Parts: sequence; C-alpha cells; structure tokens
Amino acid sequence: YILYNLEPAAIHKPPFWEDEEFLEVITRHCLNYLAEKGFAGIADIRTQVNKHATDPLKIDEVQMLINTLIYDGKVESFKKQATLPGMKGKVFYKLTKISLPRNGLTSTPCGVCPVFDKCSDNGDITPLTCVYIPKWLEY
Repeated sequence: YILYNLEPAAIHKPPFWEDEEFLEVITRHCLNYLAEKGFAGIADIRTQVNKHATDPLKIDEVQMLINTLIYDGKVESFKKQATLPGMKGKVFYKLTKISLPRNGLTSTPCGVCPVFDKCSDNGDITPLTCVYIPKWLEY
C-alpha cells in the first residue's frame, strides 16, 4: 500500500551520473581493477577510478557506483576477517562469480560469443560467417 499524500524524497545524483559514456568508462575501470586485485576497499577503488576521471570523485560518489554494481550482481561486499592490523572488520569488494546453469542455450556459441553484440543478419559478422558454429557442430 502507498499513502496517497506521500511525496518521494529528492534523490541526489552526482553530475557524472547523466554522462553515460563517462559512467561506462569508470565502471569498466572499477571492474578491471577488482579483477586485477581480487578485492579492494572503497578508498583503493576511489584512487584507481580517479586516475581516469577528469574531475575527482568523492568517496560517496564511488560508493554509489559500487552499490549500483552490487545491485547489478557484478560486485559483492564482504568483511575481511584478517589478523593484519587495521583490516579486521573493514568492508571490501570483489567481483561476483556468476555460474550460469548449462543448458542448450548457454552451451551454444551464441550464448558465450565475445562478439555477440556485433552479430547481425547483414554485416561482417553473421551466423553464416561465424567461425564458432562449425566448431560447435563438430563437437
């Protein structure tokens, strides 16, 4: 149920949130950094992202980006239970390991094709010129 007289609160969005190209670039850098490091804290992620940002991002803006990646299922958070000083109980982030169930659709070449988004009925990459389908059919 929703109250009829309830007004939603204004949502603060950082200026870069409207620039899809910039958002895609910093998201890619963030994911690549996590893939390279294995896991990282928000301060390390912010430092890495700001290397590629024209305007430095604030910690809460980077946290917004990380939260979006968590909601998208690409990143997960965890608390480090380490004996090293200063690391116990801190929140870290790592890439989510997604395993798709194997079925007829995910085992076809199109289901895991690296150029799927460039494939079309006419163009350089088509189902007729695909190099992966014949290998899959032989298997």
